[in-house]
Amino acid sequence: MLLSPFIKTAKRLAPSRIAFRLEQMWRERRREGEPEWHLLQGLADPARAAVDVGARGGVYAERLSRICPYVHCFEPQPGLAADLQRKLPPNVTTHSIALSDQSGFAELRGVHGDNRRSSLHPADTTQGETICVALRRLDDVVCDPVGFLRINVDGQAMSVLRGAEEILHRDRPTLLITAKAVHQEGQPLEFFQYLSDCGYEGCFLWGDDIVPADAFSLEEHQRPDRAGGYVSNFIFMAVDSKRRAKAVSSLALTRNVPVAADLSSTGPLAA
Repeated sequence: MLLSPFIKTAKRLAPSRIAFRLEQMWRERRREGEPEWHLLQGLADPARAAVDVGARGGVYAERLSRICPYVHCFEPQPGLAADLQRKLPPNVTTHSIALSDQSGFAELRGVHGDNRRSSLHPADTTQGETICVALRRLDDVVCDPVGFLRINVDGQAMSVLRGAEEILHRDRPTLLITAKAVHQEGQPLEFFQYLSDCGYEGCFLWGDDIVPADAFSLEEHQRPDRAGGYVSNFIFMAVDSKRRAKAVSSLALTRNVPVAADLSSTGPLAA
């Protein structure tokens, strides 16, 4: 991200929270970053809490803190968690633990050359620092009603979802999940089926289009050479969600395109 001289100076001199807020304002103004980040206003529920799993630099958590009354962010890397506590506003609680489908402890492996990435997956071959981290189920940590859940954990989305089954069935939050087949064989198709069984239907952004998750193809949308584009973020909404129609309309309006036929009022993702 290209920063103005003013923002660069603020990052050096201003308190962490103020500097980060200015950086976020610059990102919004220039429409930089992931397109889904710019859609949070329509996806998140302003009346309920949001959860950011794999918060890393806090870009999503900070934006959510301005939309939702309360945010829980999870980041198991101690250095990143401490940084989040310094720069995020008071309505954000940072949990320095990893989420899974069981409680306990696990080895977290860092990625050499990228201090914001790490993995719990036992088959991961990343070569970086290894630390022991606590594992908890989301259902055991967050008691607030949840309206939005973002998951960005390399290869571990299914474990996080299984540890959040009570929240999924009780609160029916909108989901934004990042997943790449390169991180774990069978992803993201495995959690597509799981969420379908839970009464969710999904979509993703492809160019200017909003495409149903059923149309996703590894060969087309996650090509190793990234030719023609690359999809790693997937939006899921509960079939019985009261906010679904509003979220779908917001997606279409923000993208300035009509809702695809499969996402219309007579198809998936309709209220």
